[in-house]
Amino acid sequence: VGGALLLRLEHYKQLNGYSNKYFGWGQEDDDMFERIKHTWKKVTHFDKKKGKYHALDHGRVKDLDVTDNFKKNSEVLKKTRKEGKKIFEEDGFNKVEQWGKVVKTVKGTMKEEVADMDIIVDGEYDHILVDVLDENGKELPLCEAEKHSVGHKLCMVVPYRDGCSGSNQGEGRKHNLEEFLTAVPAFLDARGVPEFEIIVVEQSKTGLFNKGVLFNSGVKHAETLGCDYLVMNDVDHIPVGPDLKHEWPETPIHLCTSTDMKKFKFYETMVGGALLLTVDHYKQLNGYSNEYFGWGQEDDDMFERIKKVFKKVKHFDKKKGRYHALDHGRIKGLDETSNFKNNSKHLKLMRSKGAKVSHANLFVWFNSCDPHTMRHRVAGHY
Repeated sequence: VGGALLLRLEHYKQLNGYSNKYFGWGQEDDDMFERIKHTWKKVTHFDKKKGKYHALDHGRVKDLDVTDNFKKNSEVLKKTRKEGKKIFEEDGFNKVEQWGKVVKTVKGTMKEEVADMDIIVDGEYDHILVDVLDENGKELPLCEAEKHSVGHKLCMVVPYRDGCSGSNQGEGRKHNLEEFLTAVPAFLDARGVPEFEIIVVEQSKTGLFNKGVLFNSGVKHAETLGCDYLVMNDVDHIPVGPDLKHEWPETPIHLCTSTDMKKFKFYETMVGGALLLTVDHYKQLNGYSNEYFGWGQEDDDMFERIKKVFKKVKHFDKKKGRYHALDHGRIKGLDETSNFKNNSKHLKLMRSKGAKVSHANLFVWFNSCDPHTMRHRVAGHY
């Protein structure tokens, strides 16, 4: 009966709600199945062809069914199946105050335009924070991810501009940024990054979009914040793979090797989406080129820089480097524009001249690019 269970409030009270005795992963839904079966003799399921749900992606941990918690849960379930109603009456909704303490309740609001539909979802929800207690009513220890990269500070640099010109597929990026800033801090916390900041580098409406200049400006700002390693992250890609821990790297590594973007194909010469490296690596590479305007090929240029300095480009495991691609406007024919052709000429020059070109154009600051930190998050706090 997991995933979604529909019932009246009076039904819930008849069942005495859910058991409070299942900790960690698994079997609390099996317990609820037993409660329903015992009370109504059978469990009704919605039509299997019609009860369709979309399962959201998140980290999966193997072997949870062999942990001590799971074994304890199995003993609770075994007792429930054996003693039935007696157990239901002793443990459930009527004992929740013994097992849980409400810390605070807040009103949340949501307002979102539904993609491809001329409607807006607009409403409120209640957000309740609960401290779960042990069977003696005592507080349990904090659940925290194991920390790594201790002594280092990560800066995630995110280039951004909304609208302005279709020549850089800029439409809808404000919504992308809101989603990004909602999801990523919690992701980094959950992966054990001990100290980090997110720098959003926004280009003004002046001129064509230039991602390389924004990245370079962001790294210059990151140094003032004390960051010693970096993720160069596109605003429309959110990490979801549980193995993407963003650990201090020994060499530059391309993280975004798999996305749910339609028709996405990994290729060996790509480093776009998300690139992890130290500030020292960045300086060895002389950062990104400032010569690529509009859409395309600045990431190919960075691939060449990494290959020439570090001899090869390291990619994260293609099955584990999973990212969620956020939706935004897509413009066809960008690879046929005069800007793209100019970018292609510069990339060709980069491939033939190598280091001579790559060390000629870092930190050429454009007045139209104003780096600023839209959100700071240090040691898990904004």
